Amino acid sequence: MSNDGNSRNGEENAPTEPRESEPGQEQATDTAEGTMVEGEREERDAHPDATGESTHGGVEPVATRETAPMSEFSAREAGIGAVVALVGLVVVFAIPLVLA
Repeated sequence: MSNDGNSRNGEENAPTEPRESEPGQEQATDTAEGTMVEGEREERDAHPDATGESTHGGVEPVATRETAPMSEFSAREAGIGAVVALVGLVVVFAIPLVLA
C-alpha cells in the first residue's frame, strides 16, 4: 500500500503544530474562558445519567397501559344529555338571532 493522498496511518502523518485559525475565526481554546472548565466536566461526569446509573437506585416498574372503561348510560341519562345539548344550541344560536 502506498502512503500517498489524504490517508493517515498512525503518528507519522500527525501534525506537529496546531493549525492556525482563519481570520475572523477562533478556535475553542482561543477564547478567554476556554471550552469547558474542569468543574463543569467533573459535574457532567458525576451526573447519574452520564454513567447510565438509575437516579433512584432501582429499576422502575413499567405499568401496563389501560384505557378508560366505557360507561354505560341509561336511556334517561342519555335523554337528559340530549336536552342539555339542545338548550345549549338554543342559547348559542337562537338568542343572538332574536336580538339582532
